[in-house]
Amino acid sequence: MRSRHWRVALLACGAMSLASALPRAARAQALLPATGADVRLGDLRQQYERAFQSEPPASTPGWSFTPALDVLLGWTDAIQGTTTGRTRSDFYTIISPSLAIQGQSQRVTASVFIAPQLKRYLATRSQDSTGLNFNGQSHVTLVPEMLFVDLRGASFMQSQTGGYGPAGTVNLGRQGEVQSTNFSISPYLQHRFGGYGMGEIGYMLGYNSITGANRRLTSPFQPPVTNQNTITRGWHVSFASGENLGRFNLAAQVLHNESTGTGSLNGAHRNTESVTLGYAVTRTIQVNGTIGHEDLQYIGATPFRFNGLTWNVGLKLQPNPDSSISIGYGSHDGRNSAALDASYAPTARIRISAKYSEGITTGQEELAQALAGSDVNGFGQSIDHQTGIPLSVGNNFLGSQTAPARVKRFSAVITLLRDRDVYSLNLLHSDTQYVAAVSGPAVGSAISSTASSVGLAWQHSFSEAFNGNVYAQYGTRESGAPTRVTQQTVSASLGLSYAFSQTLSGRAQYSYSGTIGGGNALVPSYQQNLITVGLHKSF
Repeated sequence: MRSRHWRVALLACGAMSLASALPRAARAQALLPATGADVRLGDLRQQYERAFQSEPPASTPGWSFTPALDVLLGWTDAIQGTTTGRTRSDFYTIISPSLAIQGQSQRVTASVFIAPQLKRYLATRSQDSTGLNFNGQSHVTLVPEMLFVDLRGASFMQSQTGGYGPAGTVNLGRQGEVQSTNFSISPYLQHRFGGYGMGEIGYMLGYNSITGANRRLTSPFQPPVTNQNTITRGWHVSFASGENLGRFNLAAQVLHNESTGTGSLNGAHRNTESVTLGYAVTRTIQVNGTIGHEDLQYIGATPFRFNGLTWNVGLKLQPNPDSSISIGYGSHDGRNSAALDASYAPTARIRISAKYSEGITTGQEELAQALAGSDVNGFGQSIDHQTGIPLSVGNNFLGSQTAPARVKRFSAVITLLRDRDVYSLNLLHSDTQYVAAVSGPAVGSAISSTASSVGLAWQHSFSEAFNGNVYAQYGTRESGAPTRVTQQTVSASLGLSYAFSQTLSGRAQYSYSGTIGGGNALVPSYQQNLITVGLHKSF
């Protein structure tokens, strides 16, 4: 990992600043959903713990600092097979010290997880790499009931070209990974006007970057990914009505964002003004309508610009205290579209979460949106702020989507929690139409693509200390241009973990990933077997 990333990480950790690139008032209006639950093999019960609670657990005042060390030994038979089709077996070691910070005081709350990673191969030293896993957030009260600061962010590694299973089930090698980073700080001022409502004004400063993409790998499913760094500045003014309006509620917002730097967001801006009026028909049914204006721009070899009217009509249902279903239809980003954001609990042991949206966005903006609507648990995992469902802020199957695109995306998670077993089914479909090329077309680069995947995870507890888990995923991708290309992939994993004590645990895992059918010059076929064993020691 390059030195500037270490400097950014240390500054962020010292300030406990981890943030999204969207203002606080804009979080509920993020266009695109996260791409599904985080199904990295581990303790699925802990991942879904909050999702099965009616209310988030009350935080205990105080601070905890948990340093730990992970050492993992691995073997793979396809170190470079993920990009070149060649197979080469080798052993490697991953050493990852980590620090988890959880805390709450009268004026500060924070959840921070930072884990630098050092990866070394026995024979293929050209694939040696360093990286950073970093996730967290902090909320600071400067003046009670008046002045606050939100800090959020994440840094993680993911596949550059896509088509693979989740982190931990595949060894991408140095040539196949990019580092995505996003930090921001959002101070805001609030004032309550008695029972009439709450006003807010705020400012946001955000930073995001893509590094490790200088190898210029091409993919028929996306334009070339390049290293880029962007600063985003924004401000917002909003008002939300209070109890004095009875069954009616009113919300108004002005939001202006602009970005400078390198890459797809250089010169981009998104300015919106909107007013929403809602009415509670019953205790469980609410209708609402929104009218507004939007000015959206991306600058590239083929710029995209929209300046016009926006509107939306919607319905919100709350069939039971643990469920919420929002359905909407309207016009934004120059096109009519539908939206769905649903979390439904048919029984105490089943949770169903589903999202659908359409919008113009980039991968960096999607990351900011995911962070804006999430919390961070003690394991460094992002979870939905409202539902507690685990979120994936990076996706090895979709890869790094950095160019501006009109994205239609559906994601769903179905979870069954039993006494000794946890079952999770994850569905994803994404339709991407690139709208503003950052540079001239490259051989093999896409102007459109579709991707679908289904994943199933199962964990069984043999005892309080001994757990086993199984994961399987099937995916298919299709490129629309310049040459229609299809790819089918499969990923499967079997793992065991055992807690020797409260501070020492071990795990072993076998994974397989590969393509189905033959490859071609643009998408080589690959097959990879992966065996890992590791120890985790907390202090």
